[in-house]
Amino acid sequence: MNDLAFDQIFPNGSQTVDTWTIAKADLPGLIASNSNSPGSLFTAICLAYWYQNQPDITTDSGEIITTISGEQIFCDAMDLFADINSTYWRLLLKNVNSQVYKYDQLVFFYYATIAGS
Repeated sequence: MNDLAFDQIFPNGSQTVDTWTIAKADLPGLIASNSNSPGSLFTAICLAYWYQNQPDITTDSGEIITTISGEQIFCDAMDLFADINSTYWRLLLKNVNSQVYKYDQLVFFYYATIAGS
């Protein structure tokens, strides 16, 4: 099994022994502001990881294959990675102050070896 390297998920980011540097603009679904919540940043980081593990399905000529309604089809490659797995659970639409928000719900699984087993 493989582990994704930091730069595979965040190609414009950098890391040192002590820090990660990721531009908010590189995080999917995040509108960068000086008041982004920890929850929105965590979610965007999880989405970046999830999207990186959902490769496009394309034709031989490189065109992205879509459903009849035009939605892109992804291939789930999460089983290829050692420590973490995720799956798409469901889509929720929520109306807040007359604005509809789309909530993609993902479930993440983390695998660890138990000492002595």
